[in-house]
Amino acid sequence: MESRKATSRNFKGLLHGPRSLRIKMIFVVVFSLLLGLPITAFINFNLGEFFDGRFAVIINATVTLLISTVIISLVTRFIIINRLEKVLDATKTAANGDLTAVIEVGSKDEIGQLASSFNVMINSLSEVVKKTNNTATEVSTYAEGLKVSVEHSSSSVEQISNAVREIVSGSEVQSTKALELLSLSKIMESEMENVDVSVRAVSKVANETSAKADTGLQLIDEMIRKMNLIQESVKDSCDIVNSLGDKSNEISQIVSLITSIAEQTNLLALNASIEAARAGENGKDFAVVADEVRKLAEESAKAGGDIRKLVDEILTQTSNSVKSINKGTDIVEDGRKTVNETGAAFKDIVNYVHNITLQSEDVNKAMIIVSEKTDQTTGIIEEIAAIAEQASSSIQNVAASIEEQSSSNDEIATSAIVLSKTANKLKTEISRFNI
Repeated sequence: MESRKATSRNFKGLLHGPRSLRIKMIFVVVFSLLLGLPITAFINFNLGEFFDGRFAVIINATVTLLISTVIISLVTRFIIINRLEKVLDATKTAANGDLTAVIEVGSKDEIGQLASSFNVMINSLSEVVKKTNNTATEVSTYAEGLKVSVEHSSSSVEQISNAVREIVSGSEVQSTKALELLSLSKIMESEMENVDVSVRAVSKVANETSAKADTGLQLIDEMIRKMNLIQESVKDSCDIVNSLGDKSNEISQIVSLITSIAEQTNLLALNASIEAARAGENGKDFAVVADEVRKLAEESAKAGGDIRKLVDEILTQTSNSVKSINKGTDIVEDGRKTVNETGAAFKDIVNYVHNITLQSEDVNKAMIIVSEKTDQTTGIIEEIAAIAEQASSSIQNVAASIEEQSSSNDEIATSAIVLSKTANKLKTEISRFNI
């Protein structure tokens, strides 16, 4: 029993194995021959008496061949041709783009293997087409996205390029303004030196005036000691002393003016120091402040000259007063009082002159500070000018880099367009496949 089952399995293996088609054809040939033998025997039996032996053999062979041919043709049609036509139809369908065609595999013979291989090939090709289509879609999408990104990038680069051009222009203007500011700062520095010289001159004049006032006080003391000799020109002495009082009032006014100018000069010097600290585009204010300081210094110098002139006139009048008082013996007491008043006025003048000296010293110190700040400002402005020049050069390099980036973006945009067209073309080619 087991032997029969093993034989059956072996027989089925032969009929359905990888090379079963050959065995099937052998069986068909053997079957056709076996089927042809009875027919041949029947013909020989019925026709043997009519034909001789040789002709009968030919007829038998012909009949056997015809029967075998018909049987083989029918079996071949059923086993091979029909199945091959299915493979051919599926191949044509796939060739027309329909990758859904599937061949039913009925056996594992050569045609079955061909059909199975065809199905595997179609499945693989379908997967390739799907992946290619997906890839083409992704490439097209990425290309469109890249195109849009490049367009946005190009727009941004263009805006940046325009902004950089404006910055370059502004940087050049800033560099020019910095150079102009540097020139004005140097001019202001020179003017401040002139003001410092003038302030020193005012201080010197004030010191000389103070010395002369002290000398005047000594002379007045001398006059007081000689008032007993004044007899004849008391009236002239009174007039002279009155004139001296008027001149003293003028001196007081001039001293007040000088004091006011000194205070304004100090305030302007402070403003100049503040403006120097800013050192921005308001640098032009340095020239204005310097000009105001120069004017005030000139007025101070003029006032000092007036003081000296008035003091000289006072000394002259005092001398005349002394001469007149020497003649005014009858009004010695009145003359003495007048001289005392004159001495008091001279003391006030000395005090005023001392105040002028102190103010001049303060202004001189302030001018020294202003000069130092001006030097610092000039150095800062020089650094700003150098930095502005470097910034302008760097920005120009940035502008050149942006131009190169813009050119690269154009090339990328062109490549993205070509890539998008290629992907769309690939999708068009793939769309003819039915998957």
